[in-house]
Amino acid sequence: MPAVSNPLISLPAHCPWGIAVFSYSTGRVVAANDTMGVVYGCREGLAAGELFTLSVEEPFQVKIVSLKPGEKWTGRIYPQTNKHGISSVEVVLERLSNDSDQVWLYVLEHPLVNKEVRFSSRSELNMLRVLLDNTLEYVFFRDLKGNFILANKAFRSAVAVSGYSPSVDTKIEDFVSVKSAAWMKSLDMRMIETGKPVVNEVSLFVFQNGTKHWLQLTTVPVRSDEGVIIGSLSVARDISDLKRTESELRSAIAEAHEASRAKGDFLAAMSHEIRTPINGIIGASELCGETALDFEQRGYLDTVLQCSTTLLSLVNDVLDFSKIEAGQLNLESLNFSPRNLIESVAEEFTPATRAKGLELVVSYDAELPEYMLGDPTRVKQVFYNLVGNAVKFTDTGEIVLRAQVIDLQEEQVRVLFSVSDTGIGISKDRQDAIFNSFTQADMSTTRKYGGSGLGLSICRELVRLMEGTVNVSSELGQGACFQFEVPFQLTRNSGAQVVPFNAELAGLRVLIVDDNHTNCDLYQQMCAAWGYRSHVVHDGLSGLAALEEAIRVDDAYRLILLDQQMPGLSGLDFASLVRSRPDLRTTEVILLSSSLNQQESERAKEIGVSRALSKPVKRATLQEVILETFEVAGASGRLPTRPPYEVAKTNKSLHILLVEDNPINQDLAFRRLKKLGHTVALAENGHKAVEMVQQEAFDCILMDIQMP
Repeated sequence: MPAVSNPLISLPAHCPWGIAVFSYSTGRVVAANDTMGVVYGCREGLAAGELFTLSVEEPFQVKIVSLKPGEKWTGRIYPQTNKHGISSVEVVLERLSNDSDQVWLYVLEHPLVNKEVRFSSRSELNMLRVLLDNTLEYVFFRDLKGNFILANKAFRSAVAVSGYSPSVDTKIEDFVSVKSAAWMKSLDMRMIETGKPVVNEVSLFVFQNGTKHWLQLTTVPVRSDEGVIIGSLSVARDISDLKRTESELRSAIAEAHEASRAKGDFLAAMSHEIRTPINGIIGASELCGETALDFEQRGYLDTVLQCSTTLLSLVNDVLDFSKIEAGQLNLESLNFSPRNLIESVAEEFTPATRAKGLELVVSYDAELPEYMLGDPTRVKQVFYNLVGNAVKFTDTGEIVLRAQVIDLQEEQVRVLFSVSDTGIGISKDRQDAIFNSFTQADMSTTRKYGGSGLGLSICRELVRLMEGTVNVSSELGQGACFQFEVPFQLTRNSGAQVVPFNAELAGLRVLIVDDNHTNCDLYQQMCAAWGYRSHVVHDGLSGLAALEEAIRVDDAYRLILLDQQMPGLSGLDFASLVRSRPDLRTTEVILLSSSLNQQESERAKEIGVSRALSKPVKRATLQEVILETFEVAGASGRLPTRPPYEVAKTNKSLHILLVEDNPINQDLAFRRLKKLGHTVALAENGHKAVEMVQQEAFDCILMDIQMP
């Protein structure tokens, strides 16, 4: 253990044991505390340089000479200048290592200085030394000049590696770099100026031989009885391993980011390269379908179209899933109409549901905000996936799309979207698994219906990215209901849809004739919102009875919302009976059909049906048709404007610049646009397009996003 130096002898002044350090070679005092002065009988204490003379039970000098480096001796000594009549005291002698000339002496027991606490056992001192020397942290005392007084084994070992030893009159700058020494001095100055500990400061400690250690250092002031700072106690923890781990972690994160970026670039390239030929197949097939083909050729072409469309869907699923896994899928925050979004999804699936004879119903709460902030593309993707599954797995019955407000706050709304069907259903034990990647309810499902098994996994991840949840409730053979709940931000223009109220039609009596209960509920909600009085029946005969009863009580129905596909009496047959009665000829009939063919349309006109609408019926469209049917003033123009992602149809011939590097896509787009009556100019890259725009005016530019 290193020696103490004279400036800090007062540091252990009131320790219950005396401490003295003397030279092994000369026997003279190097330093001693006040307690040792009491033991020795000197009021002024032992002075440095004074000859340290003691006698022991055995010749004292023999014991000193026989002490080997690092060896300890415990026994009793007899102070020669004994003024207190004390015969002996118990001490421990310890000689330090070979490179030190110091011998430490500890007085363990003395009746004058141990009046209350008597350290009669040398184990107390050993406990202190064991504590310091078995602490992994570096512990050292220094005086105000920076001289070392005491250092534990851990610090001595660390310094020894650099070829130095912290001893009396050595300072930190004697064995560390100038920069590290300056850092230590700055901490010492801060501690002295503030009088407060300096806690958990971190720096790279560089020894003069080049050895480096990252240290986390805490330095606290040591004060005299008068409260004056006389030195410092420092405790340092070597955090080199932690810093090394942090560095490796940063490198690993950087490598992961680079790998993710590379994967993202690859996915973008593959997305483009894979979709391009598939789009070419689909486009060429569609163009071919517009030419004269015989029955067999058209069958082959339909197969090509169906297979290429399925392949494109699978590729899209795989690429989307890969983007999600790579963290490359980012959400947008756009203002969009949830009603328009849901209705656009329903419109896209109308041909598929019509082909299977399914009822497709759209329903949403009256308090659903007109606009919300979110990512409409991803919400639509989730809806599209769920509705696509519902159509795939449902052969009879209905598919219902709903949007319900769960929680409406001033700046946020939580909306529960759902897609329910009357399809094959899912067993309880498979309902969690279907959200896993590449998983379907069972293998027979894959064989019969196809699919990648990624759709629901993608839905779950998209909803999770939108901070929402997704779940399913189902019974095998009883259909399924998929729900996803998502929060959206609101804007000043987000308020619930304002339903125009028309005083001329207030209290309008409406008869709803539809065998589908979900449709009836939906139409009743609409009528109530518009101020109409409605009544529901579920078949044609009940409808006729309701009409007769209304006439009898002199409260006739002025409007009939009539479903075409009903058991027993069809919608057209019902309408024909209504029109055959003179007392009902003024009653307006709006026919609602999932699949009205040309022959049925012509018959509807002959019967005198007011209007025929395709299901699912948009709320705004139905209201506009009712207003027009009754020739209410101001009906024109009430239909909502198109959402930003809908393209307006036009008969005007446009001059279009087509920017595309792929020859196949060039040819397909050029042919398609020419068929639509437009003039087209081609540019194979962005630079060429810029030149052409500067030289010529175009009505619009169609441009590939990835070009050389």
